Amino acid sequence: MAAAISRIFVPEVLDATYHCATCGLHAQRTEHKRIDGAPDILRIKIANLYYPSGQRNDNAIHLDARLDLTAYQAVLGRPAPLRYRLSSVLCHGGDGGTQAGHWTATVGGVEGVGYVDDGVVEGVNRGALGENPRGGRQGVVVMYTRVVTRE
Repeated sequence: MAAAISRIFVPEVLDATYHCATCGLHAQRTEHKRIDGAPDILRIKIANLYYPSGQRNDNAIHLDARLDLTAYQAVLGRPAPLRYRLSSVLCHGGDGGTQAGHWTATVGGVEGVGYVDDGVVEGVNRGALGENPRGGRQGVVVMYTRVVTRE
C-alpha cells in the first residue's frame, strides 16, 4: 500500500510548457501533488478488484500495518508527523462484480480485532488485518486511523 501511495506523489511532467507573458520565459511544467489536510480516518478504495474485461483480479495486495505520509504534506519546514495505522478492511468475494457476492470485514478496535462474516464475529490477532486476500475474498475498502500520539 505504501509503495502505491508513493507513486501518486512522484512529480509528473506535464505536456504543456509554461510561457510567462512578463519575462518571455518558456519552461516545462511539472505537477507536484501534496497533502493539504489529513483526515483522522483515511479511507482507500482499491480499484483493481476487476479487470476492464470484467474478470476478477485475485492478485494479493500488500496492506501495510502502518503508513507514514509525513513527507507528502504541503508544509514548509518540519511538518508534524502524519502517520496512520491499519484499522479495518472490507472484503468482497464471488462473481458478478461488487453488486453481488459475499462481503466480510476485519475490524480493529479497543478490545481487539474481529472478523465479521454474516453477523458472526470471530476474534482474530492484529496481523489478520493485513491478510489480503482473506478466505478467498479481496480487500476493496481499507481504512487507516491517524496516530496522534506515540505508540
